[in-house]
Amino acid sequence: MEEQLLPPTVPMLRRRIGTRIILWLSYLFLAVALCAGGLLTHWALQSSDVLEVRNVPFAVRPGTNQAGQVEFMTIDYCKHSAAIGTVLAQMVGTKSVIRIPWPVDNTAAQCLRTEAPIPLPIYAADDTYYFNFTVTYTVNPLKKKMVIFRSQSFTIQAPQKVLQ
Repeated sequence: MEEQLLPPTVPMLRRRIGTRIILWLSYLFLAVALCAGGLLTHWALQSSDVLEVRNVPFAVRPGTNQAGQVEFMTIDYCKHSAAIGTVLAQMVGTKSVIRIPWPVDNTAAQCLRTEAPIPLPIYAADDTYYFNFTVTYTVNPLKKKMVIFRSQSFTIQAPQKVLQ
């Protein structure tokens, strides 16, 4: 006797459609998980070598400066990525530490040797100082890189007050 195939019933069709939806959702979840894992692996293996400073300590012009004048510093560096860095610049002396306002480091990836003018604070006391720089780069959401470098020492004399 031959078996007759019956047409699928409504509950059977619903089960097939539900199975297919679950199958496609699991494929979608697997694809998203693979993309996220690839991105996290890329971030974890990404180089954090952002800045290479070549002439540490930075050279400054010889001689004695006065507070309120400008000191020139010779900077030689290679920036390997265009990451934006937060700069903390300080003038460190034997008696005090003075914070120097400095913009963020948003330069492009390049190698550069230049003289940078740095205004000396008018309220700096007579002392021997050096510039200390701490630059923090956010390479990606998983990595931060901190680069610390300094200049050579220089001397500041406070301006002489003229009595009348």
